[in-house]
Amino acid sequence: MAYQDTILEICAVKILPIGTNILLPALCDVSRNSERKVIHASGQRKAYNVFPGNAEITGSIKDFPLAVELEDILDCILSDADTGKMKEVEIDDGDSRYTGYLTSLKISIPVHDTIMCSIDWTANSFVTPSTLVKAPIVLDAFIGTGVSLTGFPSTFDFESVDITLKNNLTAKYSAKGTSRLPTHLAQGYFDAEVNIKFNEDPGIDVLGDALAKLASATIVAKSISGTKTFTITLTNLIAGDSPRNMNAEDIVDFGLVYNVSDVSFKIE
Repeated sequence: MAYQDTILEICAVKILPIGTNILLPALCDVSRNSERKVIHASGQRKAYNVFPGNAEITGSIKDFPLAVELEDILDCILSDADTGKMKEVEIDDGDSRYTGYLTSLKISIPVHDTIMCSIDWTANSFVTPSTLVKAPIVLDAFIGTGVSLTGFPSTFDFESVDITLKNNLTAKYSAKGTSRLPTHLAQGYFDAEVNIKFNEDPGIDVLGDALAKLASATIVAKSISGTKTFTITLTNLIAGDSPRNMNAEDIVDFGLVYNVSDVSFKIE
């Protein structure tokens, strides 16, 4: 088999049943696992036999820049507005097409650098070959410069913000048929977390008797061109962790981690 260079590889995600491919300038790792069952019993040390058990498909879409042109990927992790359920998606890694759900999306906003995303997913079926049509991807990426916070302690200097969204799943298997892949992916709770690294003490006492929730908060960033704004709106926030960290030849930094009930995105 010929070598497969990764330099020009991309992947795609689309919402089923009738969505269009969202091309992503990212590499997609796919983990294809099969349990190896071994039969041991008294009478001898070596196994009596081996056979295959449950199989699973999971994957990761590695770090890629969040850009104006990739707005639609953010919608794939959120619940359907009408049903409240997760959105079934197809992931095309350039080799096969996998049907399942996005299980996590992380957005990292670093100081004076590109805002990056990474995605995890789980599938319970796949088909080959890929139908991915590669095309040039133009990016006006968002950056961690001039980021503004509202609702959070916004008068204090901060260095970075990480937002992690998770869709919990349980893989269900059936003894009825012969397929070893999950027959169903049971949907779980949606979890959202925001982690802000401050350069000075933001003054939130998470150990206090009265710890009020925030009704809403926003994080706003600009694109490189300066013509587009990316707004993350967060609802019902409660602070949980507030670490105080020290490193040699550095300043004391302070973390602040919030759990959030709902998230929305807007690019305009």
